[in-house]
Amino acid sequence: MKQALEFFPLIVFFVAYQLTDIITATIILTITSFISFGTILFYSKKIVYMPLISALLVGVFGFLTWYLDNPIFIKIKPTILNILFGLILITAYFCKKPLIKLILEQAFKMDDHNWLVLTLRWGLFFLFIALINEIVWRN
Repeated sequence: MKQALEFFPLIVFFVAYQLTDIITATIILTITSFISFGTILFYSKKIVYMPLISALLVGVFGFLTWYLDNPIFIKIKPTILNILFGLILITAYFCKKPLIKLILEQAFKMDDHNWLVLTLRWGLFFLFIALINEIVWRN
């Protein structure tokens, strides 16, 4: 259910974008992101940081998109979010803190070395996705 709630705002955004324009779709994305985070918080009874960070960034960049009537802000939001996650994970790798273990520990059983390797790979993956987002929205 948590994953469905995390993807819900994105799905609503794409549907709204097909039916309206990017500014209206961004407003809808911002609202649904906070609803989604609130729902996750209500059911899990704890703060889940990735949806929180995502909702806050969507809120900031969504507001800027709406207020300045400029879609560039919502286009660069995924780049900034992915760079942030990538740098956090790569920093955790070099500090020997396998952060991915905190998220996926229930699903996978591995030793700490493998968790560190996975943390580094996810960090690099997020940086790669940031680069891809920049290429796509600029072209």
